[in-house]
Amino acid sequence: MKNIIILFLFAILITGCKAQDTTDSKYVYSESDSISGQIHTTERLKSYMDNKQYEEAIALFSLDQQANIKEIQKDEEIFKYWCAAWTFDQEKFERYVSLIKNKKAHFVFENEEWKINEK
Repeated sequence: MKNIIILFLFAILITGCKAQDTTDSKYVYSESDSISGQIHTTERLKSYMDNKQYEEAIALFSLDQQANIKEIQKDEEIFKYWCAAWTFDQEKFERYVSLIKNKKAHFVFENEEWKINEK
């Protein structure tokens, strides 16, 4: 009986600790506020990739890029490279934010939010 209770509590602990998007989910995107919106998308991407929530991360890309990424996903080895490229440590994140601020990152405003338009 004691083992069953321990297993039950462990199961609750595991499911309760499911990784969640830690960014502000109440953020309202605006086409006119491109820099802020693009940085917010990038923060969400970092969170999803850090937590291996790949489908959520892929949804932050433009529809055209999502189609490309779906093709990439068919090859596990290539998808690992894609994941490595889009998983940001703090330094890489800051470099990408710098690209956004200098208007050198590629985004499109699609479905009421800023989407990454790069492979």
